[in-house]
Amino acid sequence: MIQSQNNRTLIAILSITLSLSSFLSAKPMVEFGNSVEFDKAEKSLTIAGLKDKAILVVFFQSWCGICNGWAPDFIKQIEKSHGSNRGVALIALKTDGDGLSEAKSYMKSKGADPALWTIGSDKNATYYKQVAGNDSLWGYALVDTEGNIVKQGKAGCYKRNSNPRQYSLASDSVLRECGTLSSRLSADKVYPPELSEVVKLTEIGCYGSALALCSSPKLKSKFRQPVAEINKEIIAIVDKQIIDRATILQNKELAGPDRYDAYKELTEIIKPLRSIASARKASSLVSKSKMDPVIQKEIRAEAAYVKLMKRKQKASERDMPRINSEFKKLSKQYPGTKYGTIAAAESQ
Repeated sequence: MIQSQNNRTLIAILSITLSLSSFLSAKPMVEFGNSVEFDKAEKSLTIAGLKDKAILVVFFQSWCGICNGWAPDFIKQIEKSHGSNRGVALIALKTDGDGLSEAKSYMKSKGADPALWTIGSDKNATYYKQVAGNDSLWGYALVDTEGNIVKQGKAGCYKRNSNPRQYSLASDSVLRECGTLSSRLSADKVYPPELSEVVKLTEIGCYGSALALCSSPKLKSKFRQPVAEINKEIIAIVDKQIIDRATILQNKELAGPDRYDAYKELTEIIKPLRSIASARKASSLVSKSKMDPVIQKEIRAEAAYVKLMKRKQKASERDMPRINSEFKKLSKQYPGTKYGTIAAAESQ
């Protein structure tokens, strides 16, 4: 009897320890910085704005002949497994130069469906190095619904002895650690293919661009009813997102990183939507929140982190111990903040 109770106690302790270990080792995904360029319609895209989704970011290069050989099949498998899941955001960033137009051209040449991917360029692989610590060929980061990296590594890994080759990232099981995924539009609603860009922009949180597309005379004339329906649904989503984020932002019992993410997401949501009443009302809340000591501390932590990351990217191997020491110092200076936590992981 005593032995059984001891066993149950031990299991409970181990379970708690593992949970705490997982929590403490979670590394938040940093936001896209100035080095990342997306299409104008996708400029408001943020990691914080995708918190209810799994995010698969693929960092690719066009110069590698071997990679170019397997890239079409890799992209095809990713799209087949995850493309129809509105709870997954697929992002592809070109890290070896040539800009946004070349990134889009490359993905198109490899058979990628632009309605399924958000494609961008990462100048000098700056963001990639921030996320991965290096700029090796074809890497990836998989981010869960809380904005934490759950997996990262080589994008081209595949199951041993699989013939034809089965890429690991195309497996359904890869999303198991990402949490409960959500669709913003009605999950069972099917829209005409011509509205696929509107659907994508809505799902990644670029509501202003989605509503602007709905106003296109060409779309309105050909698809009046479905355009009216999706336009109404987007406005309802925006209203709900604003209320949800405003509630989090104003709840001073919540952790700083949660409130800061809500602040940043709310800022991006309302920028292009001044014509919507709820967005105008939220604008004053955002301005007021900028003076909140917790938000100000998060802003300072992010600014310090970004500044230190720029130094790290230019540093020599000899300077790295000192840079890592400064990351550790930053994490102690801003404990409990989002970027203080990221700095602590960077110092390891």
